[in-house]
Amino acid sequence: MRGYIKKFIMAATLSVAFFAASNVSDSASAQDMSGGFEYAVAGSHGEVRITGYHGTEDSIAVPEYLAGQRVVEIGSKAFSGNGRILSCDLSQCSIEKISDMAFSDCAALKQITLPPGLKAIGDSAFSGCAALEKIDFPFFMEEIGEYAFYECASLSELTQEGAYFKGIGAFAFYGTGISSFAVPYRCQVGSSAFPQGTSVYTSKNNLSLPDLKDCVIIHDMADFSVSPDAKKNAIAGQRVVLSVELKPGTWCAWEKHGTGKILSKSSTCSVTASAGSTAYVCHVTNGVYSHDVLYTVIGNSTGEGILAKVTGLSATEKNDCVILKWKRTADADGYVIYRSAKPGRDYKEIGTTQSVKYTDRSGKRGKTYYYKVCTYKMVSGRRACGQKSTYKKYKLLGIPATPQLKINRKRYIIWSRKKGSGVVIYVKKQGVWIRAKRLAFSKYRQNSIRISAKSVTAAKIRLYYQGKGYRAGSKFSNVVRLKK
Repeated sequence: MRGYIKKFIMAATLSVAFFAASNVSDSASAQDMSGGFEYAVAGSHGEVRITGYHGTEDSIAVPEYLAGQRVVEIGSKAFSGNGRILSCDLSQCSIEKISDMAFSDCAALKQITLPPGLKAIGDSAFSGCAALEKIDFPFFMEEIGEYAFYECASLSELTQEGAYFKGIGAFAFYGTGISSFAVPYRCQVGSSAFPQGTSVYTSKNNLSLPDLKDCVIIHDMADFSVSPDAKKNAIAGQRVVLSVELKPGTWCAWEKHGTGKILSKSSTCSVTASAGSTAYVCHVTNGVYSHDVLYTVIGNSTGEGILAKVTGLSATEKNDCVILKWKRTADADGYVIYRSAKPGRDYKEIGTTQSVKYTDRSGKRGKTYYYKVCTYKMVSGRRACGQKSTYKKYKLLGIPATPQLKINRKRYIIWSRKKGSGVVIYVKKQGVWIRAKRLAFSKYRQNSIRISAKSVTAAKIRLYYQGKGYRAGSKFSNVVRLKK
């Protein structure tokens, strides 16, 4: 008999131990003594569900993390019947659901700030919160349970940003002070969801509404048009402003596609382009209809195809230097100048400038150069360059060497001929030097000329190279004397 009792006690002990172990592995409960929150940690990622509150504060803010784990849900009856709480801020949480009766009969609760990612409010979640005055529904709100705001007598102001409600339960707003509500197309609405006399705006094609005899159904919310979907090229790291044209009576919210995180609620959204393709969505709504506008931002490591190509490149010469000029381009921080001795390859950077003019001082006389210019923009501390311009060819003429002048018995002055150079002849008459003649190389290719005038007593010359809009002259030659 004693052996049987002993075996029974051992079996019972093992059963209790197994049951306790299985419960511990499934869920763990704890209490944050500093904030007064009671919570349960469950799931493979250790998510926190608020299950109660025992603090003494009248204004509370639920933190994003408890015990190092993310808060994702307000559990059933977590704050129910708390007559001390005046305000509750959930905006820092990643909560998607407020469970049934979570704040029911919180008679003193005047203000609740809902989290931006909230999608569902459970049955009777705020029922009996007689002091609650205003609710700002987040953009992606989808479900409002039955009796969710039942008998919230002071509730008269709703900010209804989104048109994504899929379901509104019976008596959800019954007993409140709201006067109007926009019901999105195909949203399921329970009976007596709104108080008597509420103006319910909806689509004329919305057949999902029940018989709301006590409400005023208004079918004048017509569809609307928005800007088409678009692609935008940008430099990786560059700030890009996306925009959408909003019609009167519409509003929007921007998100990075698939994240659910609101980036902006205005008609514009500033984002930083990443390498590759990134999608952004602008959710546009008028409270009944909604439309998603997709923007694809394609980030490139360079500015090619994004920054404007330089045009109007020209080249001139002065003092043995090549002077380049071009037209100014929009949205450029500066310009990069490239040079090559060949038209099709081996272009090397020779300088940068923020103006539309550059002087190349490193060329050699008589050599032909090919120039290209491109715009650049500084993005995240690095230089992103656009497409290079069409090349400009220029031969650096330089300055001719100082000529040596001779004279023969027949009054011919003779000089050493320089290929491609013209000559300017100066003569001295009655003690005064005057310019007698300029002989262009293209028309006069000899290297001598006869001075027949007996009044000329001396002569000298200068050689010059003729460029486009520019003439480079040598120093004066030696002076030769002419006999009468």
